[in-house]
Amino acid sequence: MRIARGEKKGADEPVRIIAGVDGSKGAESAVAAISTRYWPRGTEARVVVAIDILPRISSELVAHELKEWIASENARVKDDVDSALSKFRGIGLNVSVVVKEGDAKQLLCAEAYDWGADCIFVGARGIGTIERMLMGSVSSAVASRAHCSVEVIRLK
Repeated sequence: MRIARGEKKGADEPVRIIAGVDGSKGAESAVAAISTRYWPRGTEARVVVAIDILPRISSELVAHELKEWIASENARVKDDVDSALSKFRGIGLNVSVVVKEGDAKQLLCAEAYDWGADCIFVGARGIGTIERMLMGSVSSAVASRAHCSVEVIRLK
């Protein structure tokens, strides 16, 4: 699904796209969608990763287990970022990475605005109604709040 919002750009300005990467299958689909398209020479792609801010844990056992889980998640996301960079470079895109603590919904929109992105690509996780009410959908929030075009890529 594409929500198109246009801004006038000069012919000499590069196309700028953002890929939201979080280690999910949906994010992999968004990267794949970008990788299979033709992009004009000079197109810039930025991979954006939001790291959740975790509360302090007082239990040593829970803290240890949480540390191990975070390490495994970080490794998985790093692999996905490396894969995205490789795919984007392989099709000739100029790539960069932004990793910041914060909420993905806010970070993707803020980064797109600050960088002057033309489009944000995000995956659709397909979460259920209850989960969406409790935590909200990143793709829905980005689609409704971003200043630029947004493509939500669904899993096949």
